[in-house]
Amino acid sequence: ADTWAAYQKELAKAQAVLGNDNATQAEVDAAKAALAAAREALKEKPGVVNKAPLQAEVERAANLDKSDYTADTWAAYEKELAKAQVVLGNDNATQAEVNAAEAALAAAREALQKKSGVVNKAALQAKVDEAKGLVASKFTPETWANYQNQLAAAQKVLNNADATQAEVDKALADLTVAKNSLRPVLTTPGLGSLVPSQGALSPSFSSEMTNYTMNVDYATSQLSFLATPINPGASVTTTVNGQPGTIGQIPLQVGENIIVITVTDSNGNVRHYTIKVYREAYTGGGGGTWTPTPPTTETGTITTKIQVALEIDGDNPLEKTTVEIERTKHTNGEITDFVALTEANAKEVVEKAKQISNNIARIVIPDVKDEVDKVTVEIPKQSLKLLRENGLSFEIATENGLIAIPLSSMNGVDDNFYFRLVPVKKESERKAIEERARVEKVVRETLQSKNVRVVARPMTIETNMPSRPVQVTLPLKGVKVPKATAERQAFLDQLAVFIEHSDGEKKVVFPEVVTMAKGELGLRFTVDKFSTFTVIQFEKPSVGKHEAYIKGFPNGTFGPEKNVTRAQVATMIARILGYTDDQTIDYAPFKDIPSNHYAAGAIAFVKERGIMNGDMAGNFRASENITRAQMATVVANYKHLQIEEGVEITFNDTKGHWAQWIIEANRTAGIINGRQDGSFAPNEHLTRAQAVVMMNRMFERGPLNGVTTPSFPDVKDTHWAFKEIEEAANSHSYIINEDEKEELSK
Repeated sequence: ADTWAAYQKELAKAQAVLGNDNATQAEVDAAKAALAAAREALKEKPGVVNKAPLQAEVERAANLDKSDYTADTWAAYEKELAKAQVVLGNDNATQAEVNAAEAALAAAREALQKKSGVVNKAALQAKVDEAKGLVASKFTPETWANYQNQLAAAQKVLNNADATQAEVDKALADLTVAKNSLRPVLTTPGLGSLVPSQGALSPSFSSEMTNYTMNVDYATSQLSFLATPINPGASVTTTVNGQPGTIGQIPLQVGENIIVITVTDSNGNVRHYTIKVYREAYTGGGGGTWTPTPPTTETGTITTKIQVALEIDGDNPLEKTTVEIERTKHTNGEITDFVALTEANAKEVVEKAKQISNNIARIVIPDVKDEVDKVTVEIPKQSLKLLRENGLSFEIATENGLIAIPLSSMNGVDDNFYFRLVPVKKESERKAIEERARVEKVVRETLQSKNVRVVARPMTIETNMPSRPVQVTLPLKGVKVPKATAERQAFLDQLAVFIEHSDGEKKVVFPEVVTMAKGELGLRFTVDKFSTFTVIQFEKPSVGKHEAYIKGFPNGTFGPEKNVTRAQVATMIARILGYTDDQTIDYAPFKDIPSNHYAAGAIAFVKERGIMNGDMAGNFRASENITRAQMATVVANYKHLQIEEGVEITFNDTKGHWAQWIIEANRTAGIINGRQDGSFAPNEHLTRAQAVVMMNRMFERGPLNGVTTPSFPDVKDTHWAFKEIEEAANSHSYIINEDEKEELSK
């Protein structure tokens, strides 16, 4: 007692000097020396070893995040932490050993060095998580092997605590390319090979590719194909320009010939391959350059040739020339446009582009009366080569959409290619798309909304161009956009594009809002394959945010069955209510909690609010494990539960317990349920898993649904408290789903 009294006296003096803004350095040094001498003079009581300061220092580890510190300083800290835990567990440890362990651990904590910059791995982690659910057998071996290699490389970067942001970004880019390059294994009937008797298919034949083009000269009046089905026993049939034909003898008319080869397996499953063969017109000789010819029309149709704008655009003022298109009105009322960028057109564009230093060639196809049902634009390989060699990108502009093909996507393409744009005008087809969008799983998961409607005209785009990034812009044609700034932004934020690819894939993309040439708004996005694109509006769910209030241990585990101390519970509650760990106090909230205790601020915070109190002697007992009855009291204090005495006791082990009525109030409020045997175990220490369940209910949070990747290796998604622990340990945005449950917002 005497040495402690002397120590307290010097401690009070030292605190007075600390609080004196006018204290001299000499006074500070003297106070420090006197306090150190008094501490050294402390005499231990025989046989009593005080481990409380060491326990408190060990508990501080729970508030540290490994990812915040450099690998070497964190490793040194973990080493001292392990030693300290050994000393804590040693009943024969001397006071000197305890003090040395505390000093070493504190020194290692002080030596922790923060990483120089925050490296954001969230996007890379999300891209890695996309691998879940993918099955190797569904993709070609070579693309799957490449994806797995990049996936392993990305995981290595994720696991590297010292990875730079540049390394993370590169891993993300590489993994994205590898995933986008995955090619599905053909599961429907198909051809293993397709070889024409003359000429060559463009692109080269692949079982997964179903659309091809070919060019032959005038002298080639017929063609045959050697078609080998993948599945033995599958039948192969052919139609030529809509009429049944024979694959071994296909007559060709001048211009476009559409050959459809159909493969049917024994189960009746069907796959179609379409080959468009262009036969040259007669030029008086046997050779000549390829002359693109529009599709042959049926008798009774009316075809008009019109000149439309061929723009040369870029950073400098716009220049124009013209290109000829053929607009055909068919006997069924359908109107189609056909235009080819001839070699002569391309040469003219290149010359003008050189003169004004612009780099975009754009065909503009007008449709003032909104009467065109289909637009086909063809780019012969000679024209493509001229554009590419002179650094020009290519665009197709119609009333229903803009397609922009960057120069980088044209590199390596050495064959003729086409784009066909078909606006979906029928209301019945639009409604069918809207209904599919409502029920499609990918739409609900991406938008987290069932309230979806089509707001602009859908567009089907077809091409034989290999998979290359192409930018598509869909105009908000006929859509009333609010004029007020706030309402306008809210409206645009609720727009997305629903994509239905011909290979069965469906997805939702969030486009960029842009202003188009005529001043109307459009939605711009990038794709590398084509089908039907639909602008949809969805009702955005209300998004809330919850901050994490409990952390895992330095080794990455959560320890769901470990106990929690009263100090840890106080810290968690304080965090939920807005307290931050960097707040300090200059007084002792309890007799046994000095102002420099690691949890003094949090303990004072909950004490001031009447949530947690001390014992009759004025002590808080911070390092003691909290009991289930004590936690029930904490809940009752915070929620101001009505405590009624004399009510029926519903647990078989709480009658006569000091907290019996408090426990019943918790049960009535739905905070606790007890155990299957009818007991509550009031004096049992609360586990970390039980603690977060009670606190989540106390603060009306969670459980958090929609988490697919466990945050801790010792809390799998099969753990009884998995959703509760994810709720408590991760800061997250959330929505209330259709089942009135909290769900992770994406």
